[in-house]
Amino acid sequence: MRLSLLIGFLLASALAETAQAVEVSFSTPRTSSELTSTLAIGQPVFIEVAYTGDREMRFQARAFSAGEFLDAGQVINLPLPQPSGSNTALVWVQFETAAAADEIRVTAFDAMNKPIAVRSLKADLRWTGDPATRLPQPAWVDGLMQQQDSYAERRQHEIDAAREGVISRFFGLVGGYVGG
Repeated sequence: MRLSLLIGFLLASALAETAQAVEVSFSTPRTSSELTSTLAIGQPVFIEVAYTGDREMRFQARAFSAGEFLDAGQVINLPLPQPSGSNTALVWVQFETAAAADEIRVTAFDAMNKPIAVRSLKADLRWTGDPATRLPQPAWVDGLMQQQDSYAERRQHEIDAAREGVISRFFGLVGGYVGG
């Protein structure tokens, strides 16, 4: 009986969470390189995303030309989880082959990777020439990377702790049935 109540509660909680509207707003205050640049092959364009949201989100940048996604040679950031509230995130795009993009789209995703908002940035970007040598990144890019790593580490600790708690409660419930 207790186990079926627990399962019912967990299912109801999950359904209530997905039914709530997602509130999000975001802007793109900084880029490195400029969005009108010629870049070496392999050199990324970093974009800072300033956002406000009522739950965890993910962001991803993708390059387009004449409205079409540029698939060949494009390397994009993984949409990693970002904390709720007002914060900043880092997205980037680069090419491993020669390419030209006239638009970068930054997409916000919910926790289930469903797109919830898109911001289009006009661009005139060209990736040409030899592969890029590793250039120093701006300090703000390093700071956002460290912030993202720190959040990912905290989040993993929370997930591990929650998983251990669920397992302990499950075996406690089972033990109550077996022993009682």
